[in-house]
Amino acid sequence: MVIRLGCKIEIGLWFDLDGLRIQGAWWYPGPGQVDVFRKAVASEGRRELFAIVEDVRKKGSDISGDVMKRPPRGFPTDHSRTDLLRHRSLIAARPSAASSGCSPQGRSTGFSRPSPTWTPC
Repeated sequence: MVIRLGCKIEIGLWFDLDGLRIQGAWWYPGPGQVDVFRKAVASEGRRELFAIVEDVRKKGSDISGDVMKRPPRGFPTDHSRTDLLRHRSLIAARPSAASSGCSPQGRSTGFSRPSPTWTPC
């Protein structure tokens, strides 16, 4: 299931044999959006995005996307946020806590019945 929050921004939920995966993404940006993104990342006065991405990473999400091998032109190679500057899209994804309850043999080791207040979408 994919929920579009805005232009090029979505949240996705996938369920397969590995369990549930939750993902937030900014992809396929329009013309000029990548430049605006990179200017915000590079600005010394605006570190919020970098802090948010690092916080999400520390909480167990994989950060990925369309990433260049080298920093883009016009930015120093030793910039403190080079890793984020290389992104052309940004994806944060991780398995849900419930997914970690599955054993490799496919048997449930930690699932319980849904609560009565839970309703599927």
